[in-house]
Parts: sequence; C-alpha cells; structure tokens
Amino acid sequence: GGRVHEVPRVVFREERGADARQPQQEQSQPVVQHQVQQHEQHQCQRVLTELYVIYDADGTVAGELAYLVKKWLGRGHCGACSITHGPRREKPEFTHWKLSLDVPVSNIHRDEMHIELYDATRSRAFPCVVGRVSSGNVRENGNGGNDNNDAVCWSVNENEGDEYVYIMDPSELNSCDGDLVKFQHVLSKKMFGMNVAAPATS
Repeated sequence: GGRVHEVPRVVFREERGADARQPQQEQSQPVVQHQVQQHEQHQCQRVLTELYVIYDADGTVAGELAYLVKKWLGRGHCGACSITHGPRREKPEFTHWKLSLDVPVSNIHRDEMHIELYDATRSRAFPCVVGRVSSGNVRENGNGGNDNNDAVCWSVNENEGDEYVYIMDPSELNSCDGDLVKFQHVLSKKMFGMNVAAPATS
C-alpha cells in the first residue's frame, strides 16, 4: 500500500496581551491634550461687571399707571417683569439670585437708564437685558506675539475699556415664561456666545 504522509499541524496563536493594547493608549493622549487646550482657551474670556434688567415702562407714576392699564387691556405684557416680579412685589427667588452673584444686578425702568445704557439700547427693543463688560487689554503670549494658535486672555482694568452689550431681547425674555431657571439658562447661553464669563455665585 501507499505511504501516508503526516501534515504538520500549524497552531496560530492570538496575541492579546498588554502589548496589543498599548497603541490604543497612545492614541488617546492627543485627545486629552486637545481638551486641555480647549479648556485653557475657554478660560480667556471677557468679564461681566454689571447686569441690567430693563423694563418696557417708565418709573414715573404716570408710566406705572399706563403700564397697568395696558396690562389690564391685555396689551401690556413685559417679559422682564414676569421674571422679576409677582403680583405685588419682587419675587423672593429673583431677589435671592441677584444677591448671590458677585456682580451688581439692577432691574430698572427705561427712564432710569444712564447715558451709557441709552447708547447701548439705541434703536433696540424693550424689555431687555444689558451687561457692562470689561473688554480689558490683550495680554501677549509667551513668544511675544498674538498667533492664532495661542490663547488670548483679557486683563481687567477698573473702568477702563468697559462696554455695554445688549444681551437679551424681548422675544428671549418672553420665551422664559416668567421662570427664573429658564432665564438663567438663556442668559448663560447668550453670554457664552458673546465670550463673556458668567458671574460666580456665593
């Protein structure tokens, strides 16, 4: 009879040790570094120094009466008033919130604005929210320039280079439906879009 040739058996072993996982760990490092860079850039923002909630009414007796008549006729809704005030007085939760911030918050009428607020709200609609923002000075980066790849930070100078920015308009205030939490959310979102750091709370 014929001879039977044995075929050598080849065994394939899978390498699943620590060495196989090492490349994945190395690939994750650039992602972490990128997140740190983003965080450092996010810290370089303009600073809010004052906040104004401005009503769509005058603070005089005649102005208050005119607002009440419009409200009674269904034509005097003020989105800012519904956030800050109840039927008789300022809402306790709004009072607590504004006193907890590290910047002053003023809720005022149109005729109580100073000249800078008049300029900031010129040709703008009421009610609204306006912020006083420290524009500061650009601080040079480590290599003495302001390259696009480097974070640009702002230094705060008292009363120097400040500006007043229009933050929330009537439709945005109305969208809050008198709810303080919704107001805080919209305010923070708008400030973030303007590269303005939200005030800290105590």
